[in-house]
Amino acid sequence: MALYCWLALLILGPFTSAQKDWWETASFYQIYPRSFQDSNGDGIGDLNGIKSRLPYLKSLGMTAFWLSPIYPSPMADFGYDISNFTDIHPSFGTLTDFRQLVQEAKQLQLRIILDFVPNHSSDEHEWFKKSVKREQGYEDFYVWQDPKPGTDREPPNNWVEAWYGSAWEWNEERNQFYLHQFHKKQPDLNYRNPAVVQAMKDVLRFWLDQGVDGFRIDAVPWLFETVGFPDEPPSGHTNDPLSQNYLKHIYTLDQPETVDMVYQWRELMDQYKKEHNTTTKILMTEAWSSLDVVKTYFNDSNNRQGSQMPFNFQLILRLDKYSKASDFKTVIDSWLDIIPLGHTPNWVLGNHDKRRVSSRMGGDHMVDIMAMIELTLPGITVTYQGEEIGMQDVDISWTDTRDPAACQLTEETYQEGTRDPARTPFQWDSSANAGFTNASVKPWLPLAANYALVNVQTQQDTVQNSHLKVFKELMHLRTTRTLIWGSFKSRVLGENVYAIVRAFPNDKRVYVVLANIGANNETIDATVLDSTLPNDLVFRVVSVSSKHSTGQTVPTKNILLQPYESAVLTNRAFQAPQPVALLICAICLIVAMLWSTVIISVLLLIPSLLADEHWWQHANFYQIYPRSFKDSDGDGVGDLRGVLEKVPYLRRELGIDAIWLSPIFKSPMADFGYDIADFRDIHAEFGTIADLEALATACDQEGLKLILDFVPNHSSDESEWFIKSVNKDPIYSDYYVWHPGKTLANGTRVPPSNWVSVFRGPAWEWNDVRKEYYLHQFLVKQPDLNYRNPALVQEMMDVMKFWLDKGVHGFRIDAVPYLFESQSVNGVYPDEEKSGETDDPDNPTYLVHTHTQNLNETFDMIYQWRKVVDDHKKQKQTEDIVLMAEAYTPLLNIIRLFGDENSDGAHIPFNFEVLSNTFRDTTGKQFYGYINRWLDVVPPNRYSNWVLGNHDNKRVSSRLGVARADLYQIALNVLPGIAVTYNGDELAMEDVFISWKDTIDPAACNSNPKDYLLYSRDPVRTPFQWDDSVSAGFSTNRTTWLPVASNYKTLNYKTQKAAPRSHVKIFKALVRLRKQRTLREGSMEMQLIGDNIIAIKRHLEGVSTIVAVLNFNKTTETVKLSSVFHGLPAAFEVITSSLQTNYMDGSIVPRDEIVLPADAAIVLEGNVANGN
Repeated sequence: MALYCWLALLILGPFTSAQKDWWETASFYQIYPRSFQDSNGDGIGDLNGIKSRLPYLKSLGMTAFWLSPIYPSPMADFGYDISNFTDIHPSFGTLTDFRQLVQEAKQLQLRIILDFVPNHSSDEHEWFKKSVKREQGYEDFYVWQDPKPGTDREPPNNWVEAWYGSAWEWNEERNQFYLHQFHKKQPDLNYRNPAVVQAMKDVLRFWLDQGVDGFRIDAVPWLFETVGFPDEPPSGHTNDPLSQNYLKHIYTLDQPETVDMVYQWRELMDQYKKEHNTTTKILMTEAWSSLDVVKTYFNDSNNRQGSQMPFNFQLILRLDKYSKASDFKTVIDSWLDIIPLGHTPNWVLGNHDKRRVSSRMGGDHMVDIMAMIELTLPGITVTYQGEEIGMQDVDISWTDTRDPAACQLTEETYQEGTRDPARTPFQWDSSANAGFTNASVKPWLPLAANYALVNVQTQQDTVQNSHLKVFKELMHLRTTRTLIWGSFKSRVLGENVYAIVRAFPNDKRVYVVLANIGANNETIDATVLDSTLPNDLVFRVVSVSSKHSTGQTVPTKNILLQPYESAVLTNRAFQAPQPVALLICAICLIVAMLWSTVIISVLLLIPSLLADEHWWQHANFYQIYPRSFKDSDGDGVGDLRGVLEKVPYLRRELGIDAIWLSPIFKSPMADFGYDIADFRDIHAEFGTIADLEALATACDQEGLKLILDFVPNHSSDESEWFIKSVNKDPIYSDYYVWHPGKTLANGTRVPPSNWVSVFRGPAWEWNDVRKEYYLHQFLVKQPDLNYRNPALVQEMMDVMKFWLDKGVHGFRIDAVPYLFESQSVNGVYPDEEKSGETDDPDNPTYLVHTHTQNLNETFDMIYQWRKVVDDHKKQKQTEDIVLMAEAYTPLLNIIRLFGDENSDGAHIPFNFEVLSNTFRDTTGKQFYGYINRWLDVVPPNRYSNWVLGNHDNKRVSSRLGVARADLYQIALNVLPGIAVTYNGDELAMEDVFISWKDTIDPAACNSNPKDYLLYSRDPVRTPFQWDDSVSAGFSTNRTTWLPVASNYKTLNYKTQKAAPRSHVKIFKALVRLRKQRTLREGSMEMQLIGDNIIAIKRHLEGVSTIVAVLNFNKTTETVKLSSVFHGLPAAFEVITSSLQTNYMDGSIVPRDEIVLPADAAIVLEGNVANGN
């Protein structure tokens, strides 16, 4: 039976677990608003300044940001003395500004956390003023006491405040003392009064209603004091009775009621989530208490829940510039040891109250070390603004000191208490005042003297490594499943190296973190950390001080670290699934378990089990833009019969596995087929349903899969559905999104909201028949379908089934992010916030699209469509029916399109990392990063895909340069997974200049003669260049729907087919190579050599090794492969190479003499049995 279990795990073993809540894997960023960004030139940071920098937070990879207090305040303690808990201080802005900040943050998928300061208010708060006067209901809002009996106004006891001096202040009007455990202008609230408890809960609800995602609770340990107010005993640490350290604070800190108060606030958060059906609202608690006390904030013995994040200050409190690697291990382990089961660790390196990391830990050399350790530890991270660029404390003179904790001291002692040095303005660039405020303005605190060198812009723009680049790379690694789900193990290696290994079950990827804390060289054998590590590791992230480079390989048993060098290393192995092996194991399991009764039936199943059911997992897909592929009837427009004619070209000559057709459905052609009048018919220019069925049959006969474009977001306004909806047909009335609009005070009717179309202008159009506006996120002639109508949802599912019954093998789903919009509330649609990117209100970038893109319901709709195709597959007993999803959206959304823990989504959510980010001047290092960025986030048991071009973007040769066309095709086809090619890219076709007069793309026609080329997609959609005859062999008609490229007589398929070497022959060789097991099943290792050469190794034991080398340099380079990879054969066969090389396919080359001209690439294959 153990064997059965092992086999079952082999088949079903992919790592599964409950989905983590958003905060459990989050990276938080603390903003000290006064010092982050000034937007109005008063020298003080503000909310609009923060809003302008949200893209920066997103670029860091942050999940959420926490704002130090922004409430009205006399600023005796810079915002921690609050005079109104439910408003904004004028220096920071207004409530409207705050709401706009929340909206923009949500558009960027950033969550916002507010500081909640419950222990005290300002003495200028209305509550305190009323309490002084003993007004009814407020008499006991604060902690009042008479003088000590028998004395002349002597304080009630010996308690001292947290800074310096007595914790009691006499109030002449009330004739009593009030307690202030901090500044005398911060009277303590009385939590033994239920009215205070309720008032502060109301404050929390107020801000939750504004859209915040949680609270950081300030100064938690001070909430309650012991009843009776006894004197506290001396500590013996100092002889100064006014110093906080003079007493043991057994009656003023960490009282049992404090923890219960936190639990009550957690109950409020959870109740709010339930009432409003929101995502989880979190609590972060600040308590500089012992670990035993901090632990109690998580939960109690009855599993009553408290703070999700009791701040872990161990890295701040117990580590300094004298700490050794052994101290790091002790401190980190001590925190992990106390985390209750089911709770998540968090890691805090700095904040506004403590010295900055660089200053505290001894200098700039420790910045990357601390970041690498913190950001690779399991759980949640919190970064204080500026730590990512290595900002240091600034020496603030006594004259310039503003911190009340320091001002209460003396000029001789103020530096012991000041927090100003860690609060200086953020350093954005090297301009005057570091880009924090206007050049002519004096900032509220002085800037660091080194801001011209230590700033975001300098560190981002440098070609060298920088703290910011290291930080961003580490943040990206935090999104990988290895660092989210993986195991954690640490050890001290050598004399002073702190080492971490993170591994993920059933995955081949391992990350090893090495941090040399000492001033001496260290040679490390990492196998001591984990004996299963491979023989070699690859540097993934290196510190600024490192002499190693990203992509460099090093023997695992012999890693030399310089003083204070840190690095993250990985095996970078990628092992493609081996379905045949898994199926054999499945058969063995079935046979073993059912041997005695059904062995014959099982054996009969073997042929069907071994069929290529999952054909798409390593396929070459080819996009056809039908209007431009092949015209069969001489009307100048491509058609289905033209595609049918070229099936042999696609399958037999190119070797393509699947073709995807852009829309062929009945349409007025306002957007060339993306405005569909009948989802169940073929546009007459393209042919008939019979032509489609003939094409499907021909594809089946050739073993070619047929994929159709599915355009679910909208129809044409000439659709029968829309016409009936206009007339309020009871079936179709709600098939579209209708609204009567808003009526202004003067009686003018205006659209329901300020939403803008993708193609410019309002997204709402008035219909004079129905007397309502309809939504169109694209053209006016493309009204949006209403997916909140179940009848429409079923209708579109029926459309899918209709075409599946015609023999298609899947769908490419268009414009996925736009499917749902926010619902109207009380008949009102919410306006989108302005983006600040343009002053043109008709431009879609004028707004942030919180309410019109990427709503949660969109992803669920994809999951429902996946079930439709899976059910059809099961019913018809076919191979997989594939969904491909088009979504220009952040990677976190792309990953959701794959599916969640309960549902499968799209088989192929398009990977636009390469298409969107590569240009003519892209470096090898950048391209290497784009590849890793995708590979690192692909979920377990999902398949990568690689897209270089499509009908909406400039062609590969025009966007990336003809010289690199072959290089990118080689990269696309040797990487693991699926390759997608746009028709003509196999020939290196180029964009064609289309004049304003000849332009027909609506995206361009909606602009103007000056700017139209910025929007036009016509240049990439021109006719395919088959030969040098009339109209490039595309049509017998000399006039085609778009002009043919002027270079078609020399750049065409016929010419390239006849040439000894050509782009298309390179493409064919690559597609043939992809049929081999090594590229389908083999491991992958990729290395960056310098900044501009990438080497990719694919290996399958006992079969072969394939190596691709890509030279992004502008000079000829010689590559010695034995110094890049181990275990290579002495010589390789050239499979193919860029046109500018001198290599002939099939020639043999020594492994250490690979010569590549500028912008060239080569693919080699060798038999590993002949290696050295």
